[in-house]
Amino acid sequence: MQAHENHIGGVALSEILHTFHNGILIVDNAAAIRFVNRMAATILGLDPDNVLGKAIQEVIPDSELPKVLLTGVSRLGQKYSLGSVTIIAHHSPFFLNGKIAGAVSEFQEITEMEKMFIQLRNLQELSSQLEAILESSYDGIYITGSDGETLRVNKAYERITGLKVSDLVGKNMKDLESKGVITNSITFKVVETKQPVTAIQKTATGKEIFVTGSPIFDQQGKVAAVVTNVRDMSQLKALQEDLQQSKRLTFRYHNQLLRLQARDSAFAEEMVARSKKMLDVLELAQRVAMFDSTILILGESGVGKDLVAELIYRSSPRSTKGSFIRVNCGAIPYNLLDSELFGYEEGAFTGARRGGKPGLFELADQGVLFLDEIGELPLDLQVKLLRVIQTREFNRLGGVQPIKVDVRLITATNKDLIKEVAAGRFRQDLYYRINVVPIIVPPLRERNEDIIPLAVYYLESFNRKYGYSRFFSPAVLEAFLSYEWPGNVRELINVVERLVVTAEHDHINVERLPAVFMQNNKEIAECGTWDFHSAREALEKKLIEDALKMHRTTRKAAKALGISQSGLIRRISKFGLKSRK
Repeated sequence: MQAHENHIGGVALSEILHTFHNGILIVDNAAAIRFVNRMAATILGLDPDNVLGKAIQEVIPDSELPKVLLTGVSRLGQKYSLGSVTIIAHHSPFFLNGKIAGAVSEFQEITEMEKMFIQLRNLQELSSQLEAILESSYDGIYITGSDGETLRVNKAYERITGLKVSDLVGKNMKDLESKGVITNSITFKVVETKQPVTAIQKTATGKEIFVTGSPIFDQQGKVAAVVTNVRDMSQLKALQEDLQQSKRLTFRYHNQLLRLQARDSAFAEEMVARSKKMLDVLELAQRVAMFDSTILILGESGVGKDLVAELIYRSSPRSTKGSFIRVNCGAIPYNLLDSELFGYEEGAFTGARRGGKPGLFELADQGVLFLDEIGELPLDLQVKLLRVIQTREFNRLGGVQPIKVDVRLITATNKDLIKEVAAGRFRQDLYYRINVVPIIVPPLRERNEDIIPLAVYYLESFNRKYGYSRFFSPAVLEAFLSYEWPGNVRELINVVERLVVTAEHDHINVERLPAVFMQNNKEIAECGTWDFHSAREALEKKLIEDALKMHRTTRKAAKALGISQSGLIRRISKFGLKSRK
């Protein structure tokens, strides 16, 4: 072609073809390349001097030009991927004297167009997905531009408000508000504040709706649109009522569960209880454990106030967050109590530890601090304690930086704090602060049903500890029931341990009891003048009589006595006692 160059207006045809924005490639009737314009060389990444004269299949293996030469039929819109380049080509034969003299391929790169097409298709798919999401939302969705024009409203909004979507889209929020279609619009408040806004609106249909508008920002940080989420207030109120009802049921079921647990005496380790008074105490402790109210546990020395406090901790959410710290306010010297409770900074006093020391309030953070014998707390420390309760912060000894703590406070005392307040030994304001929920633990003499179960529990405990197999005679248990227990459970524990470690044989009889028991129980003391068989039967009969008085059924009485129900019935018949079912 270049040997017989044609001209148009004095300009060579090849130069004209070089100016085309599309690629032009010409082959002869033998499929050899005869011309490649500059754009074709650029698109295909070819050097024209190296490809002229070569067969098209050597340069572009997938070219359709050989088929065009063979058939004489044009092939239009052929798409090729050449490495990272995508082209669209039109192949046409040209004729000379009625015969095919060669073929021309005109093509253009569509790589960017292809990418744009893919992006457009992805955007269309994303738009369809967003459309589906909007329409599947149970909540109403209302979208406006920053100028207040309504852009999109989903079907849920129509269902909730009763307003037609067709009456809203394209309308400005100002016009809708001025016509009373919507009241208290939040769109412009969101645009102004650039923050989410929540309000309650009323529609022209009389519906009350709960709306929250959120801003959508463009790349310049300006509000481009406002998306408003809409909910039916009547449904929310119904859900709230359902939630309250569920809470009431949960609370009721929880209390019922506590009562069942209490009757099975499965509250906590060492919390052995059969009496109604003690079961009520444990049930109350379980109930208040779920709240952070300050608790004051009252009761005589040795009744188990510390165990009740620990039960509250174990049953509360704080048991998984913090520790249970126990402090006996009467056991720590006055001059050390301040630093023990609140800690101290380095150099606060002579001998202060380097780096200071955290106090028990810090160690109990997120947990429970149990202040036993709170009535022994000095007045100046009562002031500091009151501040911690009120502000939840304190200063270490010698420190100036307040320390914040999250501590639940449980206190206990065997004193009458009302009398202590009247005597000026206890602050009245502190008393009312700690006495939010009072729990009174009854003395052991007021819960006789617990004496034998407690004695048996600790007997087994000390048997395991010391490797014995001790057991009480019925007379010992009768003595336990008749005794006043001024030292309460603590005294009972000590007596049981003494009997276990001092007994010469596994069988523990009344001879091993401290003298105070013999003096306290006339019948037991008189047994010493009887023969063994008569004394044993008398005591056995008395124990059975007491058990039948305390328990409504023979099954429960037998369980309390530690014998089988059939064995108890035989003894009832033997002693001529009144039988129960």
